[in-house]
Amino acid sequence: MYAAVAFETTTVGTLGVLGKEILASRQGMGCVKGGLRWLAVVSMFLSTLYVLSFPTLLAAMTGYIAKSEPYVEDLDRNLIAWDKVDTAYFVVNDATRIGFEKPLVVGRHDDELRAATNDCKSRFPRHLRHVSGRRNCTLTLPDIKSINIADEKLLSQLNTSSTWTLNNNPINLPSPSLNITLYPVNPYPEWEMKSSSVLQYSISGRQSPLYNTTYMLNHSSCKPGETYQWGFSYIFLFMVSIFNFIWSCIMIGMWFDTRRGSRAYQHGRRPGLLRSIVEFAAALREEVGEELVNMEEDEIRERLRRGKARLGVPEGETRIRRVDTGKEHARKRSWTESLTNGSTF
Repeated sequence: MYAAVAFETTTVGTLGVLGKEILASRQGMGCVKGGLRWLAVVSMFLSTLYVLSFPTLLAAMTGYIAKSEPYVEDLDRNLIAWDKVDTAYFVVNDATRIGFEKPLVVGRHDDELRAATNDCKSRFPRHLRHVSGRRNCTLTLPDIKSINIADEKLLSQLNTSSTWTLNNNPINLPSPSLNITLYPVNPYPEWEMKSSSVLQYSISGRQSPLYNTTYMLNHSSCKPGETYQWGFSYIFLFMVSIFNFIWSCIMIGMWFDTRRGSRAYQHGRRPGLLRSIVEFAAALREEVGEELVNMEEDEIRERLRRGKARLGVPEGETRIRRVDTGKEHARKRSWTESLTNGSTF
């Protein structure tokens, strides 16, 4: 374990060594001491895993993805942003009488125009404002000039003068009244369309042609917009911030634990890279013998695996050295024993 932590800090092999130590950390120790050692090894494992994965996380944060925006195609094959789509509430068919060039579409979200239309309707006699019935109905009231029906809902045109007021600009209209058609109102937002709906929509303002639901569903699509989102997820930045906070807490906690419990640290001993190499080499020579310099890598690992020592700080000393455990592993351990016995050097 010492070699992995001191010389191979951020490698996949170090994760394997720390994982074995997690499984073996509580053996032969009390509940409190074993729990603290297990927590320290788990913290080292998580820190190493995060450092290894950080380049991938950082690369993901630097990518940009175009945001898709919904559009609908009009009759001239122009793409209109979806936020301009509105459900038709009224249509003033003879809007040329009030200064418009085409029939005037009163959308559900056009509060100003809807208020003007309702105000114009409110001036009619109460019994003539709305006439309801089916398509085959017969009406004989003398004041009714014509009836426009849309899905069994209608608004009559009356043989009477009326007043249209928009933007505090009243227009007195001679008989007949405005020819206004009432359409059913969608109780749901525009994006919850159903193919069986009989609703009508405008997509380019008050002078827009009317489009039925079938047309809207067949000519609507999402296109790449002009804005981008950072990385592959909107919340990814917050996830990395949380990971950084957890990693920082682990590092600070281990630093405080070292200051509190390490005899070497309390005596001012700071084992850097070269000092660690010297002490590790001395412990290897003491464990294997003078023939160490002539042995291959696999032979050294096998001797250490069958040895009866480990690295530690003996009582009363401040440096890493070989510590005899009294257990010599003469036989080859099974894979379960290899996992639960931890590492040697």
